Amino acid sequence: QILHANNLKLDIDEEYNKYQARLQSDPKSLLDELLSTSLSEDNLKLAFNNLVISHAYYALVFPEKALEHANLGLTFVSEESEPIIFHKLQLANAMAHDISGNSANGLLGSNNALNWANSNNNENLKIESLTTLGYLNLSLGEYVLSLTVLQQAYQLAQGNSHFHHEEIAGIIALVYEYRREDELAIPFFIEVSEFHRKHNNWLELSIALYGLGRAHLRMGEIDLGKMELLE
Repeated sequence: QILHANNLKLDIDEEYNKYQARLQSDPKSLLDELLSTSLSEDNLKLAFNNLVISHAYYALVFPEKALEHANLGLTFVSEESEPIIFHKLQLANAMAHDISGNSANGLLGSNNALNWANSNNNENLKIESLTTLGYLNLSLGEYVLSLTVLQQAYQLAQGNSHFHHEEIAGIIALVYEYRREDELAIPFFIEVSEFHRKHNNWLELSIALYGLGRAHLRMGEIDLGKMELLE
């Protein structure tokens, strides 16, 4: 089986972290493994597996499949029975809407997740909710609101073992880039570039370097910008 339900009940975030690296480096093989796994009779396990499958499809940019499995996972749990996984699935639903061009459809579920996290002092879910709202509001052109929630997530993540604040820095850099505030974007692009270089996350590094190179070009630092874009 992919996981033991008893362990899941203890720490959903810990179980999810086992798949985080593969979601970034090789989501296709992880997806194939999950889809070939025999179905469980445990609703919590089914919900969790569909959460990871949704994230894998998201990483592969299949919004309809990501949305389908987020919604399928939600059929196995409720806020009353398993609130953490329920809200994580709501956030997966929101991110699927985001890459399908329907970002506004993810706002309600994401705000509900944030409200639950605040009421129950769940920092992990709070960071994930704030980050999701940052993405949604960025897509909707609400740059001030996006920056506000992302800065909250960034600060919380600096003392949290389940999240890398450097990855949130990459989203903050995008907000500044969209606002044409390249001087403010550059330190965050550098931070996330160094993080991905250190962890050999080549795809994410290339995305960060592209943003960094463009920002330096627009700031008039032509040689530095070209070097980053060539890399």
